[in-house]
Amino acid sequence: MRTPFGEDQGPAKVLAVCAAIILVGFGLCGVEWAVAGALHGSGEKLLPALVIIGVIQAVAIIVASLVAFVALIVLIFRAISGPRT
Repeated sequence: MRTPFGEDQGPAKVLAVCAAIILVGFGLCGVEWAVAGALHGSGEKLLPALVIIGVIQAVAIIVASLVAFVALIVLIFRAISGPRT
């Protein structure tokens, strides 16, 4: 099975995975926002679950952003320093 980032290695693969996590996280936040808007006060039983899911999504987005930033810095330093021998 081929993945979109199957040929990448090292920091490039980490950066691609982090970007996918960030995109999916923001998409799920949008879906959650739409569900919460549709419930509009009648979803008191779902509120704790929505809050927990939102916090987990926010943490995943923040962690993936930090890891992607580090992977980008590593890619830049590798490009500046040239090929390793």
